[in-house]
Amino acid sequence: MNIEEPSIEESIKLAGKRIFHFHYADSNRNYPGHGHLDFYSILKALKQTGYTGFISGEHRPFPNPNESAQKGLTYLKNIEAKLS
Repeated sequence: MNIEEPSIEESIKLAGKRIFHFHYADSNRNYPGHGHLDFYSILKALKQTGYTGFISGEHRPFPNPNESAQKGLTYLKNIEAKLS
């Protein structure tokens, strides 16, 4: 959606209850927060739809797989806490 849609958030709202899985990748494929996507707005829009399913991520294992996964998870959990 990053390139195809004028607004990721509006696309999420439009899809609404039809979303059954959410998969993310930041614009540069690094862990979330190191590209150009506004994950706060994206997750806020997802929450507004009532989505309670899984979220999967795709990012490069930089500087290593464990650190990349942990930093990405921490970043997203911090956003989740702000939205709660």
